Amino acid sequence: MTSNTDEAAIDWFVRLHTTKATKAELREHANWLEDKHAHQTKFTEIERNWELTATLRSWAFNELAYLNQKHSAQQIKQRKRAFQSLSAVAAIVFAVLIWPLFNSNSDRYQTAPYEQSRLALSDGSRMHLNVNTKVDVQYSSKRRNVTLTRGEGLFDVVHDAQRKFVVSIGRYEVIALGTRFAVNTLQDGTLEIIVEEGRVAVTRTTGRSKSASNNGGGFQEIIVAANERLSLDLESQAALVEAVTAKHLSAWSEAKLIFESTPLAEVAAEISRYIPETIEVSARLSDERVSGLIHIGNVEDMLALLAGVVPVEPIEIKPGVFVLAPIKSDLPDD
Repeated sequence: MTSNTDEAAIDWFVRLHTTKATKAELREHANWLEDKHAHQTKFTEIERNWELTATLRSWAFNELAYLNQKHSAQQIKQRKRAFQSLSAVAAIVFAVLIWPLFNSNSDRYQTAPYEQSRLALSDGSRMHLNVNTKVDVQYSSKRRNVTLTRGEGLFDVVHDAQRKFVVSIGRYEVIALGTRFAVNTLQDGTLEIIVEEGRVAVTRTTGRSKSASNNGGGFQEIIVAANERLSLDLESQAALVEAVTAKHLSAWSEAKLIFESTPLAEVAAEISRYIPETIEVSARLSDERVSGLIHIGNVEDMLALLAGVVPVEPIEIKPGVFVLAPIKSDLPDD
């Protein structure tokens, strides 16, 4: 069963590939793409499947050439119009609905909340999925593609000059240039890319394009180098590249969390990603800065480690809910 987004994406694709779109329709399509990240993701998926049906379209045009040899000019004109429309629609239906069913080189991997997974891909590249992550891996003779639907992945890529390695997120592509890098889709609509080794090129595949900038306002392509982080707003295209210690930010792949002068409220939110329990922070301590290393484990061990680097007292106020409060000796006298 197709969703409303699926149906709308198919409708737009058919309209744009069977008739000449007006400027008003192109603007309407661009606005539809920008309206929701899911719109961009589905339309890009259809475009990729369309590219893979080139053989079917070639067959259609060969049939047209055969018609040219057997019928009069008027018959040819009439049949050509009908056949072009029919073959275009048939190819689109094939690309959208049928091709994915036969594309046996595509594999889906996902992790549950609080679960991580290490995977070795067929080319020797390695992929480490963080909690609550879903990807589709599709390898062909010309391209190695990983579609990140949600969550965060760390990719250690084996070089292959004949097949580029691409991580796709909606209308954006992260192209590996011999590298180890992490990609994270944040809940606030931000795409975060952190490069440990080598470089990546970040591009926007289709839709409205704005002038290149590493300091906001959108882009056409951005190169992110080792120990740099790109933060990209998927709606506005505002982009920021900044220097970071990449291994610290991707330490989750080694079951560690490393903090450098991070507000306690942010630390609690990050720890909560890896455990089913809820951690709240006393208002007095929310801006308390934390620097240190915490091993990912059960809630008691993680909170004990946290209490060792910042003066807090974890209090379980009800089953599964902890509050980080000032230790009693730090409370002011009444």
